[in-house]
Amino acid sequence: MTPATRLAVAAASIAIRAAGWNAADDFSIGTIAAGYDNWLSANVHYFRDYVAAGRTLSRGNLFIYTLPTSAPSEVAIALSLTGPTAHLHADALAVDALLRHGKTLVAN
Repeated sequence: MTPATRLAVAAASIAIRAAGWNAADDFSIGTIAAGYDNWLSANVHYFRDYVAAGRTLSRGNLFIYTLPTSAPSEVAIALSLTGPTAHLHADALAVDALLRHGKTLVAN
């Protein structure tokens, strides 16, 4: 996992524990992420590896982290979450977009 993805798993784990939720609860927990910043460095790392390999295939384990959905997906896998997983391509108001989408998911 990339450092940003490991941080997302740790933060989600802490938040779930702080809320008092556990695997025996009768509801699913999902993940929502937004923004682009952390995936830029993953793309740079991937393409540097690609060029260093003589323009052949880069390693697949690097490619997966170039996708903005990788962090929420890894969180769901690591913590056995069964709720919806989403990545929002939000503008400068990423937190507002997360809150609006989260409220919609809960309401539905």
